[in-house]
Amino acid sequence: MSQTDSIENIKDAGSQILQDDLTNASPYELVQTLLESAQARLDIARDAMSAGDNTTKGERISEVIVLVGLLQGSLDMKSGTDLAEKLDTLYTHMQQRLLESSANNDVAVLDQVRELLSKIKDAWDGIPEDART
Repeated sequence: MSQTDSIENIKDAGSQILQDDLTNASPYELVQTLLESAQARLDIARDAMSAGDNTTKGERISEVIVLVGLLQGSLDMKSGTDLAEKLDTLYTHMQQRLLESSANNDVAVLDQVRELLSKIKDAWDGIPEDART
């Protein structure tokens, strides 16, 4: 499988995961939905990992990796702000940690990624309504 095919598979998976939720959402709501979906899937992955359900664990972690990739792809890297670059680095770190967690069945790493996503979501939710587009 070529790199292009892999990228297309990731895009297809991301589209499938969120298709119903995102039909009429604003850009603010799209990011909010991505964050909420990633958190929910991490919770399921954690429970599956604890229960020894490797299939569900792997599927949910893979979905979270796709969702984090979609968040990363939504960053405005041309804005010239330091925030986009920092989030880009953080999202890459999260994806790497998720892969490690899955390979090592490390619940603590899932919890760390969940905490990072929670902090990002809290900040996102704190955006004043008049600044949401």
